[in-house]
Amino acid sequence: MDAKAPYLRRLAALTAERTPYLAPWQAVRDFVLPWHGRFPGEAGGKARTINTDRILDNTATLAHRVLASGLMAGVTSPARPWFRLGVPDPRLADNAAVKLWLHDAERMLRTVFARSNLYNALAALYEELAAFGPAVMLVHEDPDPEGSVVTAQTLTVGEFCLAQDAAGRVNTLYRDCQMTVAQVVAEFGLEAVSAGVRRQHGAGRLDGPVRVVQVIEPDPAFGTDPAARRFREVWFETAGEPDRLLRQGGYDVFPALCPRWGLAGTGDVYGWSPLLSALGDVRQLQAMERAYAQAVAKMVNPPLVAPSSLRGIPVNALPGGVNFVDTLQGGAAGVRSLYDVQPRTVELQQSMEFVRQRIRRACYEDVWLMVSDLDRATVTATEIEARRQEKLLLLGPVLERLHHDLLDPLVERVFRIMVRQALPDWQRGFDSPLLPLPPPELRGLPLRVDYISVLADAQKAVALGGIERVAAFVGALAGAYPQVRDKFDADQAVDEFADAAGAPVRLVRPDPAVAGLRADRARQQAAQQQLDTLGQVATIARTGAEAARAIGLGT
Repeated sequence: MDAKAPYLRRLAALTAERTPYLAPWQAVRDFVLPWHGRFPGEAGGKARTINTDRILDNTATLAHRVLASGLMAGVTSPARPWFRLGVPDPRLADNAAVKLWLHDAERMLRTVFARSNLYNALAALYEELAAFGPAVMLVHEDPDPEGSVVTAQTLTVGEFCLAQDAAGRVNTLYRDCQMTVAQVVAEFGLEAVSAGVRRQHGAGRLDGPVRVVQVIEPDPAFGTDPAARRFREVWFETAGEPDRLLRQGGYDVFPALCPRWGLAGTGDVYGWSPLLSALGDVRQLQAMERAYAQAVAKMVNPPLVAPSSLRGIPVNALPGGVNFVDTLQGGAAGVRSLYDVQPRTVELQQSMEFVRQRIRRACYEDVWLMVSDLDRATVTATEIEARRQEKLLLLGPVLERLHHDLLDPLVERVFRIMVRQALPDWQRGFDSPLLPLPPPELRGLPLRVDYISVLADAQKAVALGGIERVAAFVGALAGAYPQVRDKFDADQAVDEFADAAGAPVRLVRPDPAVAGLRADRARQQAAQQQLDTLGQVATIARTGAEAARAIGLGT
């Protein structure tokens, strides 16, 4: 029985579907990022050649670096909180126990992100995303109980094929990659590998190449077979025995995060990227740089004409050098330029700068470096903030896609792993070092993830500005019409503003606590009023008694 045959057939079909994307991806690799990409027919590992000869002007490479770094700092910065946990039920939003548990869970989740290699993998993922369009990062549970809880691995373009469901969500990954003999044996065990690999391992040829395929796809037996999980995983060698698989397993959640920069509809699997849209400009810039270098070379070292008597005789072209030559035909003597070389290098540089600006705009460099490029001697802080928000909103569609395809499944995947590892402690009624025991109100409820990154804040600034303007308008109107204050719900405005601003949960008191404070304050005011009333009565009585005594004394 050939256990690998159905997987190899689908791999061939997915590879054929991916073929139209290979040429532009390879062009981006050749002209911008020669260290990325693994394409069919190319050797992997140590034998792969990295060629930088086509990069004569590195404007696109630097612009891509700024874009990838901006995404890392603006979306998932390790230096600041970029997500917040919440509950879908608004009735639980003001529950003190729920708020405190969510706050502690956020802190522990951020600790797991920091302790693992997730941020390193995310940085590599943004490079792939900005350059090629599709990017893939695998997130697995760390089997070491004292380890980092999760491990992540970012794949490079060309070594994977994708497929998606009817809703446009990626649910299939076929990875065709190369490993060494030592890596395959360490990962799957000596008994699982083919006889050829075992012979190489026994002979000490540990660095020999082994082509392996990883498959993650929906399991057709899910729902009918109780042992089947939602997604199945299969590893196998392309060579070797047809009935031998390296490993089989499964997942309840798709373990591969597959964001795409932009899509041309639900039928587009791989999408496009900023560098792909600027590829024509990148090619043109390299050609112009080559032409400019040729023009400068002809100015510095122009083509010469010399008499035939100098054939085979060295010419001294150094400053102050002396050459003895016969008179040329027409009376011209010595070595001279074949023709006058006067290239218009200034105009050529200006044209090249126009192309560079188009590449930088395609990579949103003006968004990330906006403040650096402004003349801050003539601009105010308010104008800088307004421009920043306006430009960051240009990335709104990309950010929404990242939320849906990357951040939501990433947080869910890591959180599920943390819950699975904390479950034994919870079942005994104890807090886990990974997660505290959730309050009864949260048992069985899904969580909601809100993002408070720099880019998400820029989008939410519109809501914050609206709350501020309404509050200022009501305050100004209340001077002439005091009754308008009844129209404005100040408590709700504070909750909405704090939620949009991503304020810490302990900063805003829940409604029951506020009601208790106001009730205490009302009781204190009532008691004080009662004391004041009794004091006034006593004063009146004392004054009356004194008046009576005065009258009595006067009579």
